[in-house]
Amino acid sequence: DNNLGMDEVGIPVQFAKKLDYPTPVTSWNAKQMRQLVENGPDIYPGANQIETAEGRIIRLDKFSKHERAAKAKLLLSNPGVKVYRHLMNGDCLLMNRQPTLHKPGIMSHKARILTHVKESTIRMNYANCNAYNADFDGDEMNSHFVQVSSSCVLSNITLFCHACFVVL
Repeated sequence: DNNLGMDEVGIPVQFAKKLDYPTPVTSWNAKQMRQLVENGPDIYPGANQIETAEGRIIRLDKFSKHERAAKAKLLLSNPGVKVYRHLMNGDCLLMNRQPTLHKPGIMSHKARILTHVKESTIRMNYANCNAYNADFDGDEMNSHFVQVSSSCVLSNITLFCHACFVVL
């Protein structure tokens, strides 16, 4: 898909709803996290679950809209609460195609959620296909959603797709 940047991977919205990222709730992001909890798992962007400070997981698919709104108001009541939000634009993804024989066989990209498409196909810019040895004949690729911020930083330093190309 040439409408995507070289560093982007197009992810269908139905995939983005299933993949979630644990985000600690702070006073800086509390408003956004409340909105995501109120949206719940079925409305994009939303959240799939909440982890309490004690480590208890609360799945949001079992609650009504009013119950989710009540849970959202209590997010800042205990420090250490995490909201498992949907995959969003700009999140770090590792893309891989087997066999990984050289460094560009696994590269770090940014997610771009494709809300306008009905297909369940992961898309990428044509410029990346040679590094993955992909030739559009039904190639299977793996997408790994990085779950820890320090791992995302490390993968962006060592495996970011712009750093894996040599121009002669």
